[in-house]
Amino acid sequence: MAEIRADLCGFSAGQVRALCAINKNIIVTCRLYGGVPCTGAMEILLAAIGAGAAFVDTEVEFGEAAIAAIKSSCSDSLTKLIVSWHDFSGTPPVEKMEAIYNRCIVLGADIVKIITTALSVDDAEKTLSLYSLVESPNVLVAFSMGEIGAYSRKKSLTLGAPFTYIAAGKGEETAPGQATIFCHFK
Repeated sequence: MAEIRADLCGFSAGQVRALCAINKNIIVTCRLYGGVPCTGAMEILLAAIGAGAAFVDTEVEFGEAAIAAIKSSCSDSLTKLIVSWHDFSGTPPVEKMEAIYNRCIVLGADIVKIITTALSVDDAEKTLSLYSLVESPNVLVAFSMGEIGAYSRKKSLTLGAPFTYIAAGKGEETAPGQATIFCHFK
């Protein structure tokens, strides 16, 4: 499985559609920057769904109307919707993360992705504790970024996460603490 970061690669909707037609086991993602989606985000995500991508990933901050439109398109296909939330500065209280999880479910997420930044091992463990709070851990991908939280990517798989994220090679990481396919998890 691979993730296409539409916000980073600059692919057009047509190029994303062609890639998804070749291999459906793809996550197509459009991240927000300063609250603004990448150029053509909706068109790219809808193209991925139309081509049968396994997953599309959008952030909870993308907005209710946009997420509802994406979910509606997913309902007409086999594509699953990932609704994600990231904290690049730290790890909030468990209650806040649980509320975010519940909001993502209400918005129609098939999988909820909650990613925090670990400033301590306790932060990483707090994020991983979400698996014990949710009804079905296999609909949750939760771990911590950063060197301190790097171990939580692997541990999330043992707690029920359906997948985690690694980089194709050294220097291609999209987040701090991300392993590559050429190294072993610590």
